[in-house]
Amino acid sequence: MNNKVAIYVRVSTDEQRDNGYSIDSQLRMLKEYADKNNYNIVGIYNDAGYSGKNLMRPEIQRLLKDIEDGKIDILLAIKTDRLTRDGYDGYWLLHQCDKYNVRIELTLEPFDISTANGEMMFGLNLAFGQRERKEISARTKRGLEQMAIEHKHPNKPPYGYIRDPITKHLEIEPVEAEVVKDIFNMSVDGIPYRQIAEKMRNENRYLKRGKWSDSRVCKILDNEIYIGTFRFGKYNRKKEEQLVIENYCEPIISKEIWNKSRKQIKRNCHENYGKHTHIFSNLVVCPHCENILSSTFSHKKTKDGYQDYYFLVCKNKKMYSQRITL
Repeated sequence: MNNKVAIYVRVSTDEQRDNGYSIDSQLRMLKEYADKNNYNIVGIYNDAGYSGKNLMRPEIQRLLKDIEDGKIDILLAIKTDRLTRDGYDGYWLLHQCDKYNVRIELTLEPFDISTANGEMMFGLNLAFGQRERKEISARTKRGLEQMAIEHKHPNKPPYGYIRDPITKHLEIEPVEAEVVKDIFNMSVDGIPYRQIAEKMRNENRYLKRGKWSDSRVCKILDNEIYIGTFRFGKYNRKKEEQLVIENYCEPIISKEIWNKSRKQIKRNCHENYGKHTHIFSNLVVCPHCENILSSTFSHKKTKDGYQDYYFLVCKNKKMYSQRITL
């Protein structure tokens, strides 16, 4: 036989630790299986470190393109959950393979997926994989929540803090803390975050990595950690589901400065504050430089009178103007 075989391997850090299906062990099993069956391996697709919750992984996307281009006869993996842990994605992948006459073979689940019983087993394994993924996710979230409750910071420390390697508690980083204070003081004085970011760049203020972008300054001004409050789940949970922990760490600024800054930021959101409110202010970033886009609008005459047009524009002088019409 001269079947063109694609080997697909995937593992996340937790799965490698808990189940022992490392990338090396998967590759060894799949190559031995291919040699035993005289298969011609035409590609190895390795999504190490990617979750199986969806198909938005670089190597499986490359694999799907090669399937469409007719480069593959057999898709080889060790188990269903290496391909995906989502039921919908699993059936979509199965139908996509059927469409291009590609057979799926799983070395540790040796049933014929092309048969009715085999497809049923494939579906059951998808369901179990999806259930396991959700249970792992729930356990991880509970563990991170418990860490936060114990004031053990579960994430990368925010600018201005370091995380103690033993206690995991946040401690103030003196140099960065002074920069944070300056940023908030400038905000209280009415300086917009774009000008603050420009000042940070011009003065080459301390930063371990990256650059002083608009979005970086905006995130600092929007982070309650600097008054000692940690909002767990701020960016991925509904507000009512977020866990708010007071006295989480030593504050860098006072609550008075925080409140004054929030009021000033609200005034700075739009040059016509109180007259025109743009719902995407401070939310959308430039796809090229990642600075937050500025909101504006214009009046244009139409046959029925005048029409307001709203825009988001990148004001980074080094970039050409990025305009999105809303």
